[in-house]
Amino acid sequence: MYLIDVYENEKKINYYPYIYKYGCYFIIFGFALGFWSLIIYSTI
Repeated sequence: MYLIDVYENEKKINYYPYIYKYGCYFIIFGFALGFWSLIIYSTI
């Protein structure tokens, strides 16, 4: 069990840089998408 926990924690640590790197892009993309959908729905 202890080895599995350590392995899982190492996997999480390895994924964190990707989350920080791409998470910002996803947040910006999500805001842009929501903003444009609001404009489109308000014009229709």
